[in-house]
Amino acid sequence: MSTDQAQKLGTALRSRAKALAGDCSGATSIEYALIATGIAAAIATVVLNLGEPVKAKYDGVYEGLANGGQGGG
Repeated sequence: MSTDQAQKLGTALRSRAKALAGDCSGATSIEYALIATGIAAAIATVVLNLGEPVKAKYDGVYEGLANGGQGGG
């Protein structure tokens, strides 16, 4: 490789490196993915913590309806 070719290659590589360093288009996608992951984790936590109390309420309503509204829940 001649000196001229090496200089051209070096210039091209520096130019490409600067372009890649300034490219932030993927950063937004990653940020949205992190936000979505946080929201999903929050929903999972709420569902797991409220699952049994909500089930107990629905069981009480079911028992009340099954007994014809005669108490039972």
